[in-house]
Amino acid sequence: GKPLDAATLAKFGLDKPAGTARVVLKGDAGKPETTRVVVIGSEVPGKAGARHARIDNKDSVVVLSAKQADPLARAATDYVDRGLIPEEALAATSMERSGKSLDLSLEAEKNSWKVKATPPRAADDPTVGGILARLNNLRVEKVSGWKANWAPADLAPFGLDNPEATVTVKGTAGGKPVIRILQIGKVADAKTGARFVRANGPLVGILNPELSKDLTMDAA
Repeated sequence: GKPLDAATLAKFGLDKPAGTARVVLKGDAGKPETTRVVVIGSEVPGKAGARHARIDNKDSVVVLSAKQADPLARAATDYVDRGLIPEEALAATSMERSGKSLDLSLEAEKNSWKVKATPPRAADDPTVGGILARLNNLRVEKVSGWKANWAPADLAPFGLDNPEATVTVKGTAGGKPVIRILQIGKVADAKTGARFVRANGPLVGILNPELSKDLTMDAA
């Protein structure tokens, strides 16, 4: 066909693509795999979710349905595992919170929790127990970023270079001592109060609103 000129590419959003996907198709028995390169362009007016596309740099523009386009146009973070804390239940023996006027230290004593203070005082067991239960197998609502090594400057947009609160839970899991660290950043959604969160690892995401509030509530 006639080569696609700059004006045509711009018309369909292919001059500045929304993304480029390499799709590997499994071959039939005894045949090799086939790779297709799909360049994702602009949305098709009047067809929700459908997009213009160019396949294998051919001189033609095709329309992908919403079902076809959606998995190709998603952000890379949509494919990241949202698991923040392991599923294995932790038998907690202490929980400490530090941060911006949020210092709090709790320790387990027999079947109850105590606030480490002078003098020590009883903690609200249902509240503490409820928080700890929700920390097991914790998943973020949405992935905001993933890096093997985060620099403080990269964490600043999430408020995680200087966290609002850092929660450290110590205990045992599978008979072995375990320490879990959760860093709570700035508010990600002003309407719900959900905050950015990181477990001292590669994943940064959005914590559910309820736990965001419970982990940053007044110690009193």
